Amino acid sequence: MCGITGFLTRGTAHSAHDLEAIAHKMTHALRHRGPNSQNIWASPHHNVALGHTRLSVHDLHQHANQPMVSQNENFVLVFNGEIYNFKALRQALEKENIAFHTESDTEVLLALCEHKGFFETLNLIQGMFAFALWNKNEKTLCLARDRVGKKPLYYSVTGESFLFASELKALYPHPDFKKHLNQKAIQAYFEYGCVPGNMSIFEKTHKLMPGHALTVNHNLEVQIQAYSKPSIAPAPQGDLMAETKQRLRQAVKTRLASDVPLGAFLSGGIDSSLVTALMQEESTKPIHSFAIGFENSEFDESVYAEKVAKHLGTQHETFIVTEQDAQGIIPSLQTMFDEPFADSSAIPTFLLAKMARSKVTVALTGDGGDETFGGYNRYRYAKMLSRLAYLPKPLRSVMAMPFSSPTIQGLLKKHLFKNTPQFQQKAQKLSDALAFENEKHSYDKIVKVFNLSHEGENITLPHQVNNVAKWQYRDLIGYLTDDVLTKVDRATMAVGLEARSPFLDQEVVQWGLSLPIEYKIKGSETKWVLRQLLQEYVPQHLFTRPKQGFALPMSVWLRTSLKAWAEHLLFEVQDPHCPISQKEIALLWQAHQNNQQDASQKLWTLLMWRNFLETMI
Repeated sequence: MCGITGFLTRGTAHSAHDLEAIAHKMTHALRHRGPNSQNIWASPHHNVALGHTRLSVHDLHQHANQPMVSQNENFVLVFNGEIYNFKALRQALEKENIAFHTESDTEVLLALCEHKGFFETLNLIQGMFAFALWNKNEKTLCLARDRVGKKPLYYSVTGESFLFASELKALYPHPDFKKHLNQKAIQAYFEYGCVPGNMSIFEKTHKLMPGHALTVNHNLEVQIQAYSKPSIAPAPQGDLMAETKQRLRQAVKTRLASDVPLGAFLSGGIDSSLVTALMQEESTKPIHSFAIGFENSEFDESVYAEKVAKHLGTQHETFIVTEQDAQGIIPSLQTMFDEPFADSSAIPTFLLAKMARSKVTVALTGDGGDETFGGYNRYRYAKMLSRLAYLPKPLRSVMAMPFSSPTIQGLLKKHLFKNTPQFQQKAQKLSDALAFENEKHSYDKIVKVFNLSHEGENITLPHQVNNVAKWQYRDLIGYLTDDVLTKVDRATMAVGLEARSPFLDQEVVQWGLSLPIEYKIKGSETKWVLRQLLQEYVPQHLFTRPKQGFALPMSVWLRTSLKAWAEHLLFEVQDPHCPISQKEIALLWQAHQNNQQDASQKLWTLLMWRNFLETMI
């Protein structure tokens, strides 16, 4: 895992010294992503420079460092990620008498681009990646991002230059880059708690979308095209349980290839427990597993992780986070993410990554299990809403009213949703979604923080696809990439840890999307097929409990230890860009302080925006 950056400038030729000086500054901004080496390559003749910071995982020798130049010297590559099928691809190339000088997947990727072409290479490789390839003969720079967006890639056409980088902060040192705020992105941030899609918080700067490739020539003419998109195939036949297990087992096995120590994030939930079980099954000795816990028992799942670890026989470590530990991370969140980012679970994710990095360099995670196999509570809502679609909206609105009642919410939490943090927020979202206009409107009601518009990406799906599959698809192309994977990438790479996600294997994703709905949602159970598989390794009572996630007691903190900090940002920072009025902010704050509603999600979204303004602009 690494950091990549670079630029292509048109017009008057720049000296080698000038190109290298800028490239060094840009590359240095990504040093946390690649602590093992930092190198640049520059061509004054073509006004192009590439930079790379390396976290060594395969072939630890210096000869595998990047930027890497092809044997015919026509191509130069900087690459962030892992090509999981690189050994098979290498064997195929060797049969064509192509020689290799390293054991790295980087050299295989470069050889494929050289001998098969850029776009054919994208069809052949499987993995998580973002890479840039300079083609000397065609004088073009080619960029690509993996199919689900595991690895980030920003680009900008500004002034006389085309710039790219793994993180926004690496673009700042370039003299052509300007921090002009993008008002459309600001509104989208307040809706989703992150900057979604191809936007960035700055004008003229974008994210390359998952499954897309970009080419730019020396006149800075940019062409973008999709090479892959998730699809929902017809339901498969045969022994679906056995086939699911085999695909997951192979995805885990593939991700165990490493020349450095590796382990697993283990929360004790279904996804991470199944990944850890499959890892341990492949290992001849106890694997490392890591969990994080909280002093507040309502938010602490570490006891479950410890029980699962003991049953599986892993070498397990738990880090109990204090309130001071968690809040101590808040000042560094902005420099970690560069853009406003309102998922507070980034805090425990970073602390878990930091603990794991003290023992391993690679960690397997359960990310993607919810989106791929139907794990979110909202998929149960989607199934329910599809059954209510025939009812007129006024009747559905009446049905929704009890969910807004504090009394009903209290009874539901006590008897049906025990130990479920943030239940009040979830019940309110369900109430809003019941009064839906259509499937997309209901989804927006569930996932949006502030409902400022009905805008969003329109996706085309077969008419017969059920609501659960539609919402899975929306999550895969939106929430997963923009929130979950962004959070994990920045939190792990901030400490130089590589995270691998077996559930996001391209074959597993396609398989999970195509499974019949009863293999995902059965009765009140989500991820039914994964629950059945996990029972082969772990007793059911160790993982049967309400879904919790990496929740923090943010609601309480905003009334106590974080109150003064929050009041400063909400009421003292000058903010001409915020689409939420100060009157509405004051009402939200008062309602939260008086315990009339849990407004912590909306308030945290506001706070991360104001923190961004105060520290970055």
